Amino acid sequence: MIWLFGAVAVESFFADHDIEKVSITAARKWCIPDKRTGAWVVCMYHPAFVLRKHDRVLDSIFKNDIHWALSCLHRNPPEFPDVDSMVHCLTNFEEVRQLLLRVLNEWDLLVFDYETSSRKPYHPGNMIHSIGICSQDNEAFAFPFQYPGHWEPRQYSIIRNLWVRILMKASLKKVAHNLKFEHKWSRHILRVEPVNWYRCTMNVAHLLDSRNGITSLKTQAFLRYGVEDYQREVRPFMRIDPTTKLNKLHECQLPKLLKYNGLDALYEKWLHRDQEKEWRRISDLHHVYDEIVHDGLLALEDCEDAGFPADETYFNQQKIELTTQIDNLEEALVTSREAVAFEERTEHKINLRSTKDLRTLFYDILQYQPIKQTDSGNNSVDEDTLSRLQNEFAQNLVKMRKLSKLRDTYLSQFLHEITNGHIHPSYNLHIAATGRSSSSDPNFQNIPKRDEEAKRIIRMGIIPSPGHELVEADYKAIEVRVMTWYTHDPIMLNYVITGNDMHRDQAKEIFIVDDLSLLTGRLRHIGKNGFVFPQFYGDWYKACAASCWEMMDGERLSNGVLVREHLKNQGIRTYQDFENHMATVERKFWELFHYTKEWRDWVVDEYERLGYVSNYFGFRRTGYLAKNQIINSPVQGTASQCLQWSLNKLSKIRKEEGWVTKLCGQIHDSIILDVKYDEREYVLGRIRQVMCDDLKQQYSWIITPVEVDFSPGGLDRPWYYCGS
Repeated sequence: MIWLFGAVAVESFFADHDIEKVSITAARKWCIPDKRTGAWVVCMYHPAFVLRKHDRVLDSIFKNDIHWALSCLHRNPPEFPDVDSMVHCLTNFEEVRQLLLRVLNEWDLLVFDYETSSRKPYHPGNMIHSIGICSQDNEAFAFPFQYPGHWEPRQYSIIRNLWVRILMKASLKKVAHNLKFEHKWSRHILRVEPVNWYRCTMNVAHLLDSRNGITSLKTQAFLRYGVEDYQREVRPFMRIDPTTKLNKLHECQLPKLLKYNGLDALYEKWLHRDQEKEWRRISDLHHVYDEIVHDGLLALEDCEDAGFPADETYFNQQKIELTTQIDNLEEALVTSREAVAFEERTEHKINLRSTKDLRTLFYDILQYQPIKQTDSGNNSVDEDTLSRLQNEFAQNLVKMRKLSKLRDTYLSQFLHEITNGHIHPSYNLHIAATGRSSSSDPNFQNIPKRDEEAKRIIRMGIIPSPGHELVEADYKAIEVRVMTWYTHDPIMLNYVITGNDMHRDQAKEIFIVDDLSLLTGRLRHIGKNGFVFPQFYGDWYKACAASCWEMMDGERLSNGVLVREHLKNQGIRTYQDFENHMATVERKFWELFHYTKEWRDWVVDEYERLGYVSNYFGFRRTGYLAKNQIINSPVQGTASQCLQWSLNKLSKIRKEEGWVTKLCGQIHDSIILDVKYDEREYVLGRIRQVMCDDLKQQYSWIITPVEVDFSPGGLDRPWYYCGS
């Protein structure tokens, strides 16, 4: 057995292995079989790193890792089966037909994997090139499906019909790694939705170990079975052509494609076998998988299928207009007197995208005083810093950066993803370490909301179906409510039940005002996000003071008085005065919410003892966590999974009752719907019933009322108007 201590040792050991870079964060707590040495490899943090951090949480993790590594010493040397002999690549029609008949008549478990022409099936020309299947640990099969030119029409028709019957067989359990992918492609290419899905091995991997970056099949195959890169020969054909939006797997030699496809199915079967053994010991994971994740994958796939209607003409026009504005700003910047002064001093033209050039301009040539520094100790030229400089060049640069991000990050990606007038974002339950959902291709959970111009440009292009209305259903103050479910804090409970505003009350303490009408919405926001939630999640007064001091810069009370001028009148003249004041605010806060403080301390102690933090649904967050991550994980995870439970139930109700209204997506604490206008009253009533009444009735640990707010956009009006 080989023990590797620290990131350098891990990276050095695996440097000559045919795998992606292995990080210590992902590799620790795995006993990795290494074929080159014939030994087990255990990765741990370096003792010097642990001693240097002075972190009791890390101390506990290191000790637990040592004990775990010692427990692995009794293992027999790893074995490496001959997988090539286990994969059967079938290209003969009769052999494939006989295989599918055996699956249909004899198999009780089917692990399967598609190799397709792109990531999503919505674009014209997509096809399933081949299918890999497995049921036993030592035998997998792969065969061409829609691989161009291989089958005669009659042969393909027979194979297709047999495969559809297999997908629709209710007594046949089905397993895939990323269940949504195979479901989506079956739905669009074959026009059927597979029944009796049993497991998604990718999401079970996330439940067993929620650390980032380890749920892919390739990573799991390496960590568990020592499998190095087996995708090498097909990878060049998997790249998407931006013009056709298709890959070139149809140009890959069929034997190589089938071999790869069969290995995928084989490793998925091994992974399913081992996962079933592992989580028999953890009953909570069955609950979160069955009630939240499994149904959630199918509900989110329905959302992906519905997609968002998008105005492609509008987005193209906005891209043209933004490009013109960006070009004009760039021309003004490079011909400005600042750019001329830079060239005279340095003897080269300024590069607007070079932080080095910008530091030279602002701090050496223009002699501005540094506002803050980067982690590496250099003077910052980030957006926040430039926005605070009273300089037209800096303001134009900030504007150009913002517009470039809008064009290149949002509009370009949206235009790339539009197919038949719709954008179909992906939603994931296997990425966020807290158990929350995430979004990609494009990321609909990262669309600008607070910047009004950015919000308008992006959201005006997302439109309802004709005769419909976009509506957001948003849980109201869900994280505060969830906090009370864990802490049973009577003060917080009173705030929730009475509807009083704790964020406003804390802003009153922070900014020392007696008249609550003096507090603006922005000052309440600073109290909420600069103090209340940071405190709940483990921050302390010095960090909160720095955050609030920065956020209040330039802010005014409702009577027009600058906040900092008002604080001077209250005896707070310097930052140090404010920091001392925030120490008092913090002390009073925790005297008030002492039940919550006791719960926070208990959660951290439990994490140190167990090596993970769990929530009411049974989801566990693992890995090395900072104090604030330990505390916020149960709250954020529970809030998200309450929303997921509601989405799952609403998705089933929608199908059962035949709504024309569609569930389009999930963004943090809200569900977005494309509501048929004449169904509006009934649908919103059902949503309120599920999200509030049914949820509370389902779980006895919900001890407060649950409320939902609706933000309608109006008949045939874009998403921008939701809540306006």
